[in-house]
Amino acid sequence: MSDAAWAELTTKLSSVILAFVRGDTLILRKDRQRYVQLAHVVDAVHAEAVSNEFLPPQQRLSTEQEQRLTELGWLPPEPPRKLNYYHEISVPASGAEAQRLARLLVQTLREIHGVDSPAALAIEGWNDETGQSLSFTIPV
Repeated sequence: MSDAAWAELTTKLSSVILAFVRGDTLILRKDRQRYVQLAHVVDAVHAEAVSNEFLPPQQRLSTEQEQRLTELGWLPPEPPRKLNYYHEISVPASGAEAQRLARLLVQTLREIHGVDSPAALAIEGWNDETGQSLSFTIPV
């Protein structure tokens, strides 16, 4: 695991957050179940980290992991509307806000989901309104 690669991923995510336009969505996943995601909604960038609601029993988050998510800055799920951990920043976001959100995503992938390297991530990105794919490359 290269700290430089994680730092580069954080910087790239911060830039993406600042460039996001309405409808943009980006998902970074360890596997089919473990992920974080971003979406540009009306006046915010809305981020989510998967909760136990969507994890199979053998992959559920421990009580300690759930506590760590809130320590990192995620708000807990609020059923029935918000089923994942979430965090939002208003847009336009400042560079410092985008950097903090990018760090939150990276810390969650590393600490909670056990991702060893950015190269182990699968990334999907698109714009909900235009259907266009978003280009995002992973640092190695």
